[in-house]
Amino acid sequence: MCSKLNSQARVKDRISELPDAVLCHILSFIPTIYSVRTSILSTRWKSMWASEEYMSNYVGFLMFVDRVLSLRDSLDIQKFRLHCYCCVEDFSRIVGWICTAIRHNVVELDLCVYTDNIVCPTFELPQCVFMCKTLVVLKVKSNCITYASPTSGCFPSLKFLDVKVEYPEDDSMEKLFSCCSVLEDLSINANC
Repeated sequence: MCSKLNSQARVKDRISELPDAVLCHILSFIPTIYSVRTSILSTRWKSMWASEEYMSNYVGFLMFVDRVLSLRDSLDIQKFRLHCYCCVEDFSRIVGWICTAIRHNVVELDLCVYTDNIVCPTFELPQCVFMCKTLVVLKVKSNCITYASPTSGCFPSLKFLDVKVEYPEDDSMEKLFSCCSVLEDLSINANC
């Protein structure tokens, strides 16, 4: 038993001994969300994901989404799925993407938007989402999106609503649910 404990104590954390450039290169091969999650490993890893090389890939992603959406012309979008870890500076861009999906008669809107800055400002789900006549499925998971739904006439076709939020505002969720007149399936998960 003692020899097992001694061998475990001798195990070295070799990855943390690598130079920053090598760690950044390794992170460039994994999905963004996992790169950001490495920031909890130690203070050294905290900002590793935001390196120059990594941020170039992130900016490339933003430009790619802009380009794809601009090339849609008049084609409808059946499903728009955006899962990203973003900065406050990206909020207006994300709102623009959501509005573009709505203009293209989106049927399913799946948003998973997180930011690493818990004290950062939030952004409101655009009003066009609440008024969208084609939207049937809405999934929102976020620590930075708030809801300011109109008091009437919203979500005329919404049948499936899946919401997971952190730190929900007092009555925003209640207002959101009260707008769903044809809702068939509701899933709520809130971390307070």
